[in-house]
Amino acid sequence: MDKQYSSQPLEKPSKWILSKWRRPNFQNETSPDKCNEMQGEGSRSNETKQPQQIKKLKCAIPDDESEKWSKDAIEFFNKGDSSFCYSAVFFKSEKLDKRFWGTLLGYCSNGYLTPNHIEGWARRLINWRCREVQQGRTLNLRWTILPPSFVDSLLDSCNKNAIKFANGKLSPFPSFFDIDYVYFPLCFGSQDWSLIMIDLNSLDLVMYNNKRISGDRYRERVHPSLKKTAVYFTALLVNIRYWKVK
Repeated sequence: MDKQYSSQPLEKPSKWILSKWRRPNFQNETSPDKCNEMQGEGSRSNETKQPQQIKKLKCAIPDDESEKWSKDAIEFFNKGDSSFCYSAVFFKSEKLDKRFWGTLLGYCSNGYLTPNHIEGWARRLINWRCREVQQGRTLNLRWTILPPSFVDSLLDSCNKNAIKFANGKLSPFPSFFDIDYVYFPLCFGSQDWSLIMIDLNSLDLVMYNNKRISGDRYRERVHPSLKKTAVYFTALLVNIRYWKVK
């Protein structure tokens, strides 16, 4: 993908995760020191925000289930007064519980990401690409990144669901006819994620993984999955008449 894009923000990483937070419940606080520290940061309750101020927060999602807001992911995970919250970065209408955020923060599941985390990451990248194209930026964006749901549809032979990611009819995913590279996450086992890149011009398949894979594990689990993915992906290109149209 384009080298000019970085998936990490420049400022505090905990700031960008959520757009709507729950304010901590200080009455049930078990750590006075942490409570005083957070109060000293000058956090304000939802009641002190003016209507016009809230309206300016385009990513904020109205919710009547809690009147308290947290300032970032760490505060919500440790002291939020609700078991879930929403995010404009990942899923605008899905309830995301504390385990979701605790995993991102490294507090749960030993940091191993779930399909839900990867889905949000992939959609964040493709939404960024869509905004850059709409703004007419002169970046080389001849790529797409597809979410785990695409891989599920592809490997389950759900041609109708997989095709919509490739023919340009599902926003914000571009048509395969307008790009050169297709990226998508692939999971080997329950938590071992890799990034797959397919060059549409040469049909070369490249796997990116941050772990050293043993020969036995590669032969038993990785290679069969890659081979199946390549076969089904080629069938997808046939179904959209990729070579005939292009």
